[in-house]
Amino acid sequence: MRQSQDNPECRDVFSGWENAVKSSNAKVVVWSMGGWDVYDHYVDGKVLKEQSPEYARYYRSRLEKGLAAFGPKTQVFIPKVACYDQPKFEVEGQDLALDRNDPARAKALNAIIDDFAKAHSDRVHAVDPSSWLCKDGKPIEKIDGKVVREDGVHYTSDGAKKFWAWLMPQLKSHL
Repeated sequence: MRQSQDNPECRDVFSGWENAVKSSNAKVVVWSMGGWDVYDHYVDGKVLKEQSPEYARYYRSRLEKGLAAFGPKTQVFIPKVACYDQPKFEVEGQDLALDRNDPARAKALNAIIDDFAKAHSDRVHAVDPSSWLCKDGKPIEKIDGKVVREDGVHYTSDGAKKFWAWLMPQLKSHL
């Protein structure tokens, strides 16, 4: 499935980030990604396979551009891709859940995120929600009797509360 590159939101997703950080006086940003980033990307007339060196270079360039948009002092936390368990996600007759749920795709994307965080260790922190969302690489449906992801990808209200309870101590250590 190809999406138009003419979509201004996709073309320059980073515009306005620096002003938003400055105007809010943000010291910490949580930069969440992954759900769409595990797919192959169509860039400049070419398909970049998600687990290829070309994709890694492209994705890394996007991470660099995003980091620059946050300004030089903001601490950035990037939650890595946890195991997904989307039952079905059909677009134009194609079930995209198969790729989204593929652990190899998550692992490849997480390796890019880890390398990026290491290269910017003074301000970028890769954090891994798999520690509480997955057991032995398999998604956990419920925690304390509450469903944490409504569709195997997106947090429920209870799941979001769990996420923030897990993440806040890590953020506070950098304030």
